[in-house]
Amino acid sequence: MLYATWNDVNWKITREHVFGIQQRIYKASVKEEWTTVANLQKLIINSWQAKLLAVRMVTQDNQGRKTAGIDGKASLNTRERMELVNRISIDGKANPVRRIEIPKPGKKEKRPLGIPTIEDRAKQALVKMALEPEWEAKFEPNSYGFRPGKSAHDAIEGIRSRLRFEPKFVLDADIAQCFDRINHDRLMSKIKAPANIKRQIREWLKAGIFLDGAFHPTKEGTPQGGVISPLLANVALHGMEKAISSIPKKSREVLVLIRYADDLVVIGQDMEKVKQAKNILTEFLGEMGLALSEDKTRLCHTKEKLRNEEPGFDFLGMNFRQYIRGKHRSARHCSGKVYGHRLLIQPSKKSVKRFKEKIKLELTKAKRKVQGKRVLSVIASLKPIIKGWANYYRIGNKSGDIFQKLDEFIYHNLLSMTKRDMGRSSMNTMWNRYWKYTNKGWRFGDTTLMGS
Repeated sequence: MLYATWNDVNWKITREHVFGIQQRIYKASVKEEWTTVANLQKLIINSWQAKLLAVRMVTQDNQGRKTAGIDGKASLNTRERMELVNRISIDGKANPVRRIEIPKPGKKEKRPLGIPTIEDRAKQALVKMALEPEWEAKFEPNSYGFRPGKSAHDAIEGIRSRLRFEPKFVLDADIAQCFDRINHDRLMSKIKAPANIKRQIREWLKAGIFLDGAFHPTKEGTPQGGVISPLLANVALHGMEKAISSIPKKSREVLVLIRYADDLVVIGQDMEKVKQAKNILTEFLGEMGLALSEDKTRLCHTKEKLRNEEPGFDFLGMNFRQYIRGKHRSARHCSGKVYGHRLLIQPSKKSVKRFKEKIKLELTKAKRKVQGKRVLSVIASLKPIIKGWANYYRIGNKSGDIFQKLDEFIYHNLLSMTKRDMGRSSMNTMWNRYWKYTNKGWRFGDTTLMGS
C-alpha cells in the first residue's frame, strides 16, 4: 500500500507486514533453507513498507536521531522523510562517517562514535531488518547484547543460575577495542547474503571517517554509532560458545560462556579447563583481528581468594560473590542438601561510585540556582536518575542494603542544602516546607528516594 504523505501511513499494518516477512526468514533459517532466506531478504530490502519503517527508525524513534553525519543534517521534516523513502536503495554506495568522541560513564577516557548520514542510517536499518532474523535463528543462546528480546538482566540471571549452588572458577574477560579491530574479510566470510547486501556492507566497512576535517580510510573495524554495527559485531563473535564446547567435560560438569557485547565470563568447576577456554578464545579472537584485554581480563574464584585475586567478579555493573554461611542462611538444593555458602549479587563498587558522582554533579548544578527554590528543583532532577538506577540494580538479591546506604547519602546531602537555604529558620518552618506525609510515611520533599 502506497501513502501520499508521512502522516497518512498506517504504522500498525506496516509493522505487521514487515514482521511477517521477518518471521518467514527466521523459520527458513532454522530449517537451513538458504535460498528461501535469500529470496525473502531481497523482498525486504525492496519493500516499500520496510523502507518506511527504516526511515521512521532513524528519524523519529531512535534516541541518537538528532546527531548529524558529514552532510550536517540532523533531522528531516515529514516531506523529506517521504522523499528519502522513495530514494533509498541498497545500491552499494556509502558515505564516510563523522567521528565524534563521548565520555565513558565514570571514566576520563572517551568512546569514539562514527555517525553515518541519515540516508546511510536508513539503508543500514533496512539491511538490518533483512539480516537480523536469519542470525537470530543462528546466534548462540548465551549471547545477550544488542539482541531483540534479550537484555543485561537476562545475562545476569544466566550467571545467577550457574552460580546458585556450587562455587566455581571464572574467567572474567573483556574484548579489547572490539568494534574498531574486526577484520573485514573474516567478517564478510561469515555473511551469506544476496550479493547486493554483501556489497553494501563492505562499502560501509571501508567508507572511512572524517575527524577534525580530515579523511581517514578504514581498513578494519565497524564504527560504533552505525545502526548495523552491533549486529555485525555479534556476527563476528558468533561461534565462541561452540569453540569452547570442544573441551572434554565430565558428566554434568559445567563450562559455560556468557557474553554481553564485548564483555564475557567463562564459568567452570575445573580451573584448568577455564584456562583452556581462555586459550581457545584467544585463538578464536585472533582470527577475527581481536584480542582479550590484558588489563580487564582475570581468572578468579567465586568463593575463595585465588593467588592475588579477590573472590568474585563484576559483570554488567553487578558484583557476584559467594560467602560462607551457616545452615540457616545457606543455599539449599531441592533435596534439602545444605551447601554452606550463599551467592550474593549487588551493585559493584564502581557502579556505586559512579552513581554518587552523578548525584554530586546534580547537587553542584543546584548551587547556581536561587536559594529557597533549589532543594525542590534538585529533587525533581534527581528523581529520574534515582529511578533508572534503582530499576536496573534491583535485580540483585543484596541490592537492598546498598540502596539503604545510598538513600542516607542522598538524604544527608539534601538536608545540608536545605539548612543552608533556610539559614536561621526554625526546624518547624523547615519541617512544614519540605516534609510531607504520604501513604508510605514521612517523605522529604514529597518524594521517595531509593526506598520507593
